[in-house]
Amino acid sequence: MIDADRWVDLDSGESSLVKGIGTKDNSLLVKFHKGEVYSYSNADSHMDEMLAAESVGKYFVEHVKPLGGKRLGKDL
Repeated sequence: MIDADRWVDLDSGESSLVKGIGTKDNSLLVKFHKGEVYSYSNADSHMDEMLAAESVGKYFVEHVKPLGGKRLGKDL
């Protein structure tokens, strides 16, 4: 279980890349379908925009991934 202030699970129809996203403090947490979980510091403001985007994965690649994330682990 991921320790988050807010968390949304996505099904494979919503994103083929991202399994879930959430926030903890000022960080955006991203869980990928392969089980890896990453934290992106000072990126929590991206959560609502990611959820509203036509493509969650495309939004992630264009706006969040360039911020550089820290790997928290797998299958949390």
